[in-house]
Amino acid sequence: MFLAEAITIEDKQEFKQETSQINETDYENEINNMKDDNATIIQKQMNVKIRKMDRKICERLKEIYNYCCQICGYGFREKYGVDYAEAHHIIPFVESMNNNPENILILCPNHHRVIHKAGAEFDMVKKAYIFSNNCSEIVVRSKNENILY
Repeated sequence: MFLAEAITIEDKQEFKQETSQINETDYENEINNMKDDNATIIQKQMNVKIRKMDRKICERLKEIYNYCCQICGYGFREKYGVDYAEAHHIIPFVESMNNNPENILILCPNHHRVIHKAGAEFDMVKKAYIFSNNCSEIVVRSKNENILY
């Protein structure tokens, strides 16, 4: 159930009046003094599934793509002096158990996260991710024609 309440001009004026009386320093101190007394680390015993795959395949692909995103081409080396990229399974590993190079893309963290968050679908014909708003991101090919999606 949802409760929707319109904000009126009077509400806005009341809010403005109430907030105008707040001392900014006091407000900052209140925020800075907030505590999370429930923060902790707990230990649980449970069954855990572990992905068993050869991580060398992903590492080798990152080397082949020079740790650069196959969508935008961005790499961290020039700006930050480190090699970093993420391996993404086109068909999720948990569904396919396919860890072969043709099912792996090398992506920057932004493209990797947004593909998962948006649930983008990979179009094998267009070699592109298609998003629900019809935006598409084309994946670039490798110099090595044997390593292609």
